[in-house]
Amino acid sequence: MRSGDGMELSVVIPCRGHADSLAACLGSVVAQQTSRVFEVIVVDSATDETVAAVVRRFEGVKLVRSTEPLLPGPARNLGVRHARGRYVAFLDADCIADSGWLAAAYDRLQDDHVRMVGGPVTDLLPGSWIASADNLLQFVDLPRSRSPEAARHFPSCNMAMRTADFIALGGFSDAQHVAGEDILFCEAALARWERGLFFEPSMAIRHAGRRTWREYLGHHFGFGYCRAVRRLHVRAAHLAWGRHAMMIPIVTLKRLAYLVRGAWRYHGRERWRIFLLLPIAFPGAWYSALGFRRGCRELAQGAGAAESRVA
Repeated sequence: MRSGDGMELSVVIPCRGHADSLAACLGSVVAQQTSRVFEVIVVDSATDETVAAVVRRFEGVKLVRSTEPLLPGPARNLGVRHARGRYVAFLDADCIADSGWLAAAYDRLQDDHVRMVGGPVTDLLPGSWIASADNLLQFVDLPRSRSPEAARHFPSCNMAMRTADFIALGGFSDAQHVAGEDILFCEAALARWERGLFFEPSMAIRHAGRRTWREYLGHHFGFGYCRAVRRLHVRAAHLAWGRHAMMIPIVTLKRLAYLVRGAWRYHGRERWRIFLLLPIAFPGAWYSALGFRRGCRELAQGAGAAESRVA
């Protein structure tokens, strides 16, 4: 990591409950192979002294602390407000970046047509079947084998763009939901720059994933719930039908079919491993469907209450 005037890139890392993995994450960032001047900003969104202790081990890394607990989206927004770089890259504390990650992001963003860039998200813990299934459900379409091409969505744990563009889009949503802020943000970017998102295979990171059944199932329940209440890539008819219990198996199978298509399209000789993971992916997809149903039911109840007040 270099310091000084002429800051070119800012790396923003929100951290809440991942102090144990933050050291490895920061180690991978400060060792980036790039001649560009960059800074690293860790947003401690829970005032965790263990996070501060880890940050102090890395000279030059800036610690930003919020006055109240923040979800990842608002934490990233806070980090950007303290950023000095012309470009901003986002990484999560439970991830490790490849040595060429930042250089790949910077190089691709030199193309004026590219407004946002993202890359592969692979397994940091391939020996953990639960963590691998967790990553599969989230990132099946983001392997290293995918070709460089226009894209529709990147997870917020691995994306980069011009800081001015981030500010122009208004940053991530500050709604108090546990997931989905990256989808909404990418939709806003696509509305402004129709073909402005680009997948860069060299911009690779490894993600730890959730390693216990409780964390794994809880996360995907929350994602399904947010998908409904935030109306993420769903139609009104989906929301209307989704509140019925009979739709849970259908929503689950639809999610698993998406995984199979992604495996067939992007993973080549690694498809066999994904098929082996399907039995573990199934409970995650089922809990996502349960969360989706709860969200649909809450939307229907809210609409019914609004109609009663009007009447």
